[in-house]
Amino acid sequence: MLKLNKRIIVVDLKNKKKDHLMINSLNGLVDIIHQEEYSIFSVWQKGASMVPATKKEQDLYQKLVERKYIVDEDEEKEMEEAILDALKRQYIQNKELCSNAVFVLSYGCNFACQYCYEEKEHGTVKMTKEMVDKVFELHDNKLYSIGLFGGEPLLPANREIITYIVERAPKASYNIISNGYYVEEYMDILKKVTITNIQITLDGTEEYHDRSRVLKNGKGTYNKILRGIRLLLDSSIPVTIRMNVSVENIEECYKEIDLLRSYGWKGNLKFELQPLFQIDEQKREKLYNVFFEKESMENYKNDMLQRLSTISGFLYNGTRMYPVLKACDREVTGKYYDAEGYVYSCILAVGNTKKAIGRYYPAYEMKEKSFATRDITTIEKCKDCANAFLCGGGCPNGLPEDVDLYSPNCVSFMRELDFFVPCVYGLKFNC
Repeated sequence: MLKLNKRIIVVDLKNKKKDHLMINSLNGLVDIIHQEEYSIFSVWQKGASMVPATKKEQDLYQKLVERKYIVDEDEEKEMEEAILDALKRQYIQNKELCSNAVFVLSYGCNFACQYCYEEKEHGTVKMTKEMVDKVFELHDNKLYSIGLFGGEPLLPANREIITYIVERAPKASYNIISNGYYVEEYMDILKKVTITNIQITLDGTEEYHDRSRVLKNGKGTYNKILRGIRLLLDSSIPVTIRMNVSVENIEECYKEIDLLRSYGWKGNLKFELQPLFQIDEQKREKLYNVFFEKESMENYKNDMLQRLSTISGFLYNGTRMYPVLKACDREVTGKYYDAEGYVYSCILAVGNTKKAIGRYYPAYEMKEKSFATRDITTIEKCKDCANAFLCGGGCPNGLPEDVDLYSPNCVSFMRELDFFVPCVYGLKFNC
C-alpha cells in the first residue's frame, strides 16, 4: 500500500507566494511546492485518503510518487535500513582511519574575557610528554593533522611541550586556536611546520577589543595581537580572525575588517563572525540578517557562512545534503585530549568532565554512554522523526545536565527550519 514516507520535511518559506520547501530525506530530493499544491498535500499529510479527484491532485500525486515522497511501506523500510547500514559502516571506517587529534595543553590563560565559556575550576596542570606519547600510541603514531587548544595553547609555559609535539610529528599539518598574544614569541616554531590555519580573536576596533579581551591585570591586548597577525601573514601562514559579535559591537567589527583590509592583507586572511553564545534568539537572528546582508560585499565575506547547517548550506552554497547518523562526528574526525587525562568529542564540552567521553591517561577507558555513543539509533524519539536523517539528534552539549543524554535536542534544527531556511531562500532567490 502506498503512503507518504515519514521522512518528509516541509518548511514554510514565509514568502509572498506562500511557497513551501519539501525535502525527502530518504533520497535527498528537494522541491518547491506552491500554495495550491501545499493545500492538497497538507490534507493528505494529516491522514486523509490519498485518492486524487482532480487534475491538480492527480498531477501532484504522480510527482510525489516519482520523487519517492509517496512509497510502499516495505520500500520505505528498505530505504531506511540501507541508509542506516551505510552510515554505520562509514562511521566505523572513519573512526578506524582517524589521524587527527587536538591537544588541550592546559586550561591556563593569560586573558580575562567577560564571555569565556570554559570552566574556571581547573588548576595549573599541564600536558606531559607521557600524555603526548599516549595520544600518539592511540593513533598508531600516525597523526597527520594536529590541533593545539587550551586555555591558551601558546602560553610561554607550553613551549616545551609544543616543541616535543612538533619533534614527534614534524611533517604533520597544524591548526591552532589562540588569543594571539604570544604569537611573536612562537614564530620560530610556527615557521618550521605546516600551519593550515591559526584562529585569532579580535572583537572589533582597538577601543572595543581592549574592553572585552584584556589581560588578567586589566591591560589591553589589541596592539600586540596585531603585531603577531602581521608576522603570520608576512610568513604566508593562514589566519582566520574570529570576531565574537553582539548587537553592541557588530559595527565595530565591520570597521575593523575595513581597517585590516586597508593594510593590503588578503590571500591568507579570512574572517569568521559568530554571535556570542550567550545572546538571546531575537538578537541572534538580527545579527544573522546583517551577516547575510553584508556577505554580498567582497570585503565582508564571513567564513562562518560557508559552514551553514545542512539545508541552509544546500540553498546558500550549493553543498550537497547527506544523511547523518549524529549531529556531530567530531570523535571520529579528531578527539580533544586534555592535560587532565580526559577525552572530549566537542570543543564546547572541553573542560567539563561530566561531558568527557572517557579517559586516555593514565589508562584508556571510554564511557558506555556518552556523546560518542549518542546517535539517531540510540535516541528513541529520533527513530520515527521526519527530521532525524538531517538533524542527527541535535547537539548533545546543548542538553541540560539533568536531562538523559539519549534525549533529542531539537532547538538548533527547528531554528534552522523556522529562521535560517526562509531567510537564506529569500536572499538567494530574491523572493
